[in-house]
Amino acid sequence: MSELREDGQRKIKGEARSAASIERTVQIPVSSTRNDRKVSRNINLSHLDPAFVAELRNHLPAQTAECIQNAFGISANTWMKLSKGMPIRQSVAKRLMSRFGVKG
Repeated sequence: MSELREDGQRKIKGEARSAASIERTVQIPVSSTRNDRKVSRNINLSHLDPAFVAELRNHLPAQTAECIQNAFGISANTWMKLSKGMPIRQSVAKRLMSRFGVKG
């Protein structure tokens, strides 16, 4: 199965991709109560491209927490979110992409 670049050409194996083509960032306002004070903050979440997640799945020897941690450096919960197409923290997404040679 060969992938196509945005310009319609075939993608060369190992060709660097930009972070913009893989990641989409969303800011979600979150309110919580801490020590009877209301605290508001924004959490930056990122959706990763399903094709990138499929590539990651090919590097995974087994679907165990230990294998996921060793292969990617992320938790099993984060992996499940990625598998379901849910957003993850932007810092985790950037770290994961940098480990697999995606230029940001």
